[in-house]
Amino acid sequence: MTGCTASSSCRGFKLFFFLPLHRLLLLFLVLLGTLANKLNVPQVLLPFGQEPGRVPFLLEAQRGCYTWHSTHHDAVTVEPLYENGTLCSQKAVLIAESTQPIRLSSIILAREIVTDHELRCDVKVDVINSIEIVSRARELYVDDSPLELMVRALDAEGNTFSSLAGMMFEWSIAQDNESAREELSSKIRILKYSEAEYAPPLYIAEMEKEEKQGDVILVSGIRTGAAVVKVRIHEPFYKKVAAALIRLLVLENIFLVPSHDIYLLVGTYIKYQVAKMVQGRMTEVKFPLEHYILELQDHRVALNGSHSEKVALLDDKTAMVTASQLGQTNLVFVHKNVHVRSVSGLPNCTIYVVEPGFLNLRITHDFPKEYFEEQLTTVNGSYHIVKALKDGVVVISASLTSIIYQNKDIQPIKFLIKHQQEVKIYFPIMLTPKFLAFPHHPMGMLYHYKVQVEGGSGNFTWTSSNETVVIVTTKGVVTAGQVRGNSTVLARDVQNPFRYGEIKIHVLKLNKMELLPFHADVEIGQIIEIPIAMYHINKETKEAMAFTDCSHLSLDLNMDKQGVFTLLKEGIQRPGPMHCSSTHIAAKSLGHTLVTVSVSECDKYLESSATFAAYEPLKAVNPVEVALVTWQSVKEMVFQGGPRPWILEPSRFFLELSAEKTEKIGIAQVWLPSKRKQNQYIYRIQCLDLGEQVLTFRIGNHPGLLNPSPAVEVLQVRFICAHPASMSVTPVYKVPAGAQPCPLPQHNKQLIPVSRLRDTVLELAVFDEHRRKFDNFSSLMLEWKSSNETLAHFEDYKSVEMVARDDGSGQTRLHGHQILKVCQIKGTVLIGVHFVGYSEKKSPKEISNLPRSVDVELLLVDDVTVVPENATIYNHPDVKEMFSLVEGSGYFLVNSSEQHVVTTTYMEAESSVELVPLHPGFLTLEVYDLCLAFLGPATAHLRVSDIQELELDLIDKVEIGKTVLVTVRVLGSSKRPFQNKYFRNMELKLQLASAIVTLTLMEEQDEYSENYILRATTIGQTTLVAIARDKMGRKYTTPRHIEVFPPFRLLPEKMTLIPMNMMQVMSEGGPQPQSIIHFSISNQTVAVVNRRGQVTGKMVGTAVVHGTIQTVNEDTGKVIVFSQDEVQIEVVQLRAVRILAAATRLITATKMPVYVMGVTSTQTPFSFSNANPGLTFHWSVSKRDVLDLVPRHSEVFLQLPVEHNFAMVVHTKAAGRTSIKVTVHCMNSSSGQFEGNLLELSDEVQILVFEKLQLFYPECQPEQILMPMNSQLKLHTNRDDLLLIGPGHKNYTYMAQAVNRGLTLVGLWDQRHPGMADYIPVAVEHAIEPDTKLTFVGDVICFSTHLVGQHGEPGIWMISADNILQTDIVTGVGVARSPGTAMIFHDIPGVVKTYREVVVNASSRLMFSYDLKTYLTNTLNSTVFKLFITTGRNGVNLKGFCTPNQALAITKVLLPATLMLCHVQFSNTLLDIPASKVFHVHSDFSMEKGVYVCIIKVRPQSEELLQALSVADTSVYGWATLVSERSKNGMQRILIPFIPAFYINQSELVLSHKQDIGEIRVLGVDRVLGKLEVISSSPVLVVTGHSRSPLTPGLAIYSVRVVNFPSFQQMASPVFISISCVLTRQSEAVVVRAMKDKLSADHCEDSAILKRFTGSYQILLLTLFAVLASTAFIFLAYNAFLNKIQTVPVVYVPTLGTPQPGSFNSTSAPPHFMSLQPPLAQSRLQHWLWSIRH
Repeated sequence: MTGCTASSSCRGFKLFFFLPLHRLLLLFLVLLGTLANKLNVPQVLLPFGQEPGRVPFLLEAQRGCYTWHSTHHDAVTVEPLYENGTLCSQKAVLIAESTQPIRLSSIILAREIVTDHELRCDVKVDVINSIEIVSRARELYVDDSPLELMVRALDAEGNTFSSLAGMMFEWSIAQDNESAREELSSKIRILKYSEAEYAPPLYIAEMEKEEKQGDVILVSGIRTGAAVVKVRIHEPFYKKVAAALIRLLVLENIFLVPSHDIYLLVGTYIKYQVAKMVQGRMTEVKFPLEHYILELQDHRVALNGSHSEKVALLDDKTAMVTASQLGQTNLVFVHKNVHVRSVSGLPNCTIYVVEPGFLNLRITHDFPKEYFEEQLTTVNGSYHIVKALKDGVVVISASLTSIIYQNKDIQPIKFLIKHQQEVKIYFPIMLTPKFLAFPHHPMGMLYHYKVQVEGGSGNFTWTSSNETVVIVTTKGVVTAGQVRGNSTVLARDVQNPFRYGEIKIHVLKLNKMELLPFHADVEIGQIIEIPIAMYHINKETKEAMAFTDCSHLSLDLNMDKQGVFTLLKEGIQRPGPMHCSSTHIAAKSLGHTLVTVSVSECDKYLESSATFAAYEPLKAVNPVEVALVTWQSVKEMVFQGGPRPWILEPSRFFLELSAEKTEKIGIAQVWLPSKRKQNQYIYRIQCLDLGEQVLTFRIGNHPGLLNPSPAVEVLQVRFICAHPASMSVTPVYKVPAGAQPCPLPQHNKQLIPVSRLRDTVLELAVFDEHRRKFDNFSSLMLEWKSSNETLAHFEDYKSVEMVARDDGSGQTRLHGHQILKVCQIKGTVLIGVHFVGYSEKKSPKEISNLPRSVDVELLLVDDVTVVPENATIYNHPDVKEMFSLVEGSGYFLVNSSEQHVVTTTYMEAESSVELVPLHPGFLTLEVYDLCLAFLGPATAHLRVSDIQELELDLIDKVEIGKTVLVTVRVLGSSKRPFQNKYFRNMELKLQLASAIVTLTLMEEQDEYSENYILRATTIGQTTLVAIARDKMGRKYTTPRHIEVFPPFRLLPEKMTLIPMNMMQVMSEGGPQPQSIIHFSISNQTVAVVNRRGQVTGKMVGTAVVHGTIQTVNEDTGKVIVFSQDEVQIEVVQLRAVRILAAATRLITATKMPVYVMGVTSTQTPFSFSNANPGLTFHWSVSKRDVLDLVPRHSEVFLQLPVEHNFAMVVHTKAAGRTSIKVTVHCMNSSSGQFEGNLLELSDEVQILVFEKLQLFYPECQPEQILMPMNSQLKLHTNRDDLLLIGPGHKNYTYMAQAVNRGLTLVGLWDQRHPGMADYIPVAVEHAIEPDTKLTFVGDVICFSTHLVGQHGEPGIWMISADNILQTDIVTGVGVARSPGTAMIFHDIPGVVKTYREVVVNASSRLMFSYDLKTYLTNTLNSTVFKLFITTGRNGVNLKGFCTPNQALAITKVLLPATLMLCHVQFSNTLLDIPASKVFHVHSDFSMEKGVYVCIIKVRPQSEELLQALSVADTSVYGWATLVSERSKNGMQRILIPFIPAFYINQSELVLSHKQDIGEIRVLGVDRVLGKLEVISSSPVLVVTGHSRSPLTPGLAIYSVRVVNFPSFQQMASPVFISISCVLTRQSEAVVVRAMKDKLSADHCEDSAILKRFTGSYQILLLTLFAVLASTAFIFLAYNAFLNKIQTVPVVYVPTLGTPQPGSFNSTSAPPHFMSLQPPLAQSRLQHWLWSIRH
């Protein structure tokens, strides 16, 4: 056995050894990679949880790229992570997905994608059984670094969970049972990582942002003692898991002084001190100690020492240690609390008691003088007191040089003992600011302030003496504000804890605030910061302490004027050196406002106000930079903007314009109120001497108490005074925006074109030697000349009008304008301007060298026009359109409104424009004449279009043998036709489907179509198709169906009628199906015809009825006649009547019709049997046993009235002779129906009746009877089609069942005694009425029945489908609510039950109607408007006769009106007023009419709405929809007339003695204003007719005049002007009252003036004569002037005036139309001006 094993092993080794080398290497690498790859954890335990927010667990492999898989997805899912954008995953996250609180497991498999090596991790999800707190230490010190605590969770088996990340916990401080009961938070507090400035895990940081606690926290010590921290799981599922506790000890940071080891000689002592760090400051602790005792422990006695004695003795009251014998011992702190004595963190030191090594020493030292000043030094050099003089790093050194023995021998040390120490010297620690003060803000945010520190080493520990008030971080950031109080913050140098700086911090109550504006006025667009100071006032000392920072207080800012400044939302409320908060406002518009800032804090309200102003930017309006004038000319300089006078101290405002050389110019400020309103400042600068200088303009306010730093703006411009050097004359061109100027040279002799049709303005510009244009040259004397005054001339050749305008440079300059008068004649003229000199006498001497004249030659031409002006161009690349430019200057600018529609080529040589279409579109071609002043551009409107459709215009119904015109047009966009010259580019052609018609092209064609003649040759139908193709090859076709019909004929050809009789005209032939025939008659006095062809005779005579088959062309609106025919009408009077019988000899049992005829064969019953009033026909028989004369409808048991009995049926019964007589009565003798005004006509005919051969028994008389042998024939006498009769359940009873409607007889007789018989009539009708055929949705049906109980009691109604037919079961009335079939039942219990089927059809359409005499208006309390609606085709929606109970059930129970929704809308879409604001609409059902009703009432309306509607030109659309069929019938509407109510907003009119005429203004449409009635309640007031305002359409103005003002003043009762309108049923009243307060003053004033005039009557007479003479002269001159120049009538146009004071008194502000009232003088002036020509 052993040998076998060895043998196998050997063979395997050999096999391995003899593998090829490369395979061996590959296998080695695979094994090596397998061994190297592994996961970061082999097993993972995750907690079960039901709340979201868990942080996934990270699983990581070391090398390779993996795919990840979980074997149990319901328990754990795995998601791969890809880094750096690659598809290689080395990490994945595990997410616990378990939803069941049981232990579940899954295996995570990671497969390497190259080697397929698989890694495994076992993951379990289990419920947490217990938790505990893990800590690195159980002790922490007061004000020391915080301690981190962590939760560890265990399952039921004691296994630790791998991660609790993201799980929420509740941390708290619990009561320590072993210590005294104190406040729970007095020992320690729980910190956030953000407060301690430590870097937590990412998930902890996110949880702290959401105010949540995780599995890791920090705790910090506050006071010494023991504290217990408790934690529990927040998730409700784990509420039964016990909380974990940890007990922590908080110790003071105390130490001994000295704290190092001490060496003592026997008998010597040392006195210790105890110090501790309190809030970062080292303080000494006085004995006895409160919490500690000092003890000497571990006495170790030296050799030969006494073990019974201690090495040293301790005096615990003074902390003095005295050495007793050689050895060592430890001085330790022991806590008085027994629970804290086990703490090992208390300070201790070792005391060594030794023998002395020597007696005295000599030490030399070196303190650099630059850094230190020695203040005290011991003899032996071992102790020094020095003062640092300079900061820096310095080295001090000391050397032990010798030893002095007791005999004072000095023994030098051969080998010196030396030591050096590097010392760092820092400046004293200084904290800034000196103190901090914050307002108490218990509910708000904490204030954070970074305290600045100078000096020291730069590394400090920060402490606060009262952490409940102030907290300070390790970086010196102070946090305070929620707790009132004081605290001192210390910054202690870490290098030397005895060096520190301190700052006092106060958290106090807010008592006062004020605004500290520094800049109170600012330019528009700039921002002002408003500093806010807040103070605490000491109640005792009344001293105010300013807060350092109060920026967290919520500020409210209000402004008394809105729009001047706006609050800057993004402005930060930050403190400053002199203020604790601020806000920012931005200047938006000119003005000033009072800004009030208030704060409400802790039920205390404080506010402060300040005024701020905004001004426009200062700019030089004219000139912009440089002003150039001639000698003695004036430049008007305009500056705009800048600061305004400070509103609180306007006296400090200043503005000044200063010059460098005041003697060469004159400065005068111009005060124009209109300009001052625009914030403009104007100065007139006159040139006194030639030269150049700079002018400086300053504007602003001087500093004051309320505006300590006002804004001052400064601006500079240059002013030049010089001689002219050259001149130029050019016509004034109106250059379009963006166009180039006229290309004609300005200074050569080339002809300049000007218009011959209009006068041309010539502009003179003057330049200096540098070719700069002068702003003003009005001091020059000039002369204008024309070479040909028959073409053009000047009215005043020496004057020139100086016109200010901007020449494009942005600066306004004065240009010399002279009007060249033209005589509308073409030609050329030379214009010259000559410089004569200066207008001042003392001109400069250099004037002789100046230029003298300038000439320009002008060409008078016509304006340019474009030919053609309108065109539609076909979009095809082969199309080129030419537009000619006729006349003009020849220099044009061609613009196209759209660049991508056409390619425009301006061919200047030919003066034409070539257009090639590119894309469809609309454009305007504008041609500007660059060198000609005219009214505007010459335009041509062009439209480039593709083929939109082909239009075939023809009559599509043609009578055979006739011809019609066929017109084919091609339409582009907007249905505009193309010219037929484009048809060849469209390949346009016509095709016929068959040869029943022929087409022939006409020779004469119009511009936009092709015309053909179509001839109908054969009856039938065919199709004519127009075909065209566009440039893309798209095919357009338009087919037209053509019908060739036989000739149209009217029947009968001749019609005879009596007066008042109607007869129908029939037709045959014509188009099929036949179109509507339009009838007309030639003589309407003889007869009339309606649209149905019914002809009614009126009086004797003849006429012709014409019938035409026609239609209306939808495009042109023209009437097209297909065919026509006529009928001859003759109206006659009946002379006689005759009975027409087919035979007068008849056999028995024969039927024969008889009827009445006239005298002639044309007077048939059609001629007289349908008259209104009609004729009555009375028939009689002489022998009724021979024959019966029955009506024609007797077989259906219908009895016709006598008016219609013109025909009867003769039933022969027995042999004999008898006569039949008819008498025709005329019901109205005045109708003229009988000749001679007879009232009756009659006729009689004899009839002979023979017996028929009787072959059978009388009961059966058939023509043929075939019967088998031994059979019987039994006949029934009743109508079995109406009743089925059978035996009943009892003897001698029969049961009859109704089968059909009608009337029958039931006979009963005894067969053995035939004489014993009885007969009863049986009328068979429906058991349930009415007839329900053609029932539609919305119909209301009142069902009834003749069936009653034995005692007359009614039955019960039931319905099978209440949703289809809603029925009241008590009264039997129903409403059809939806389409469908329902069964209505009537049940009389125990007697009978019957039913009837009701089929409810969907409503095809809703029909609307209203009383045409009514209309809508928006007058409140006006009559309710009713719009009637019917559904279906019956005309009414009420079926059957309704009882009062049924009517009550309809209105109270069934409520059919709920089926209908009513709507209204204004038809004018430009009227932006919804009709629902004006009208209230609801539906109802009218029992009287049996239809639905939309009831429209007027709502109360606002004044603005009444005013807007008063002039609205609109109607109202009304419509309704069924709730069940809203989508089908929503588009049917009816147009309702709407008459808007007139509007007047005047409630009072005040008149005075001087102003005794007032106006009342009324807004309304023309038809309302035409019906207005304006009446005064008293004769003292006269109202004249209204006038229409030309400026405001729909405004009527009524003048109210006082006839007797004293009587009017003394009237006791008020006087009214009533305004009413019958159309709108309105009535308004305006109170008119007199103004009495100024009456006496007016009388005094008039009397004083009268006295003055009477005292100087001589002067009065002279003045009067002078005025009369002047008036006469002016009148004569005025008439002569008008006779010379006036060719058109003078039309006075009133200017807009302000409203008269007291002209009206309205309850609200007047609308805009009320402000158009002209002054009284102007209104009177309108009647004084007239035209002398008209």
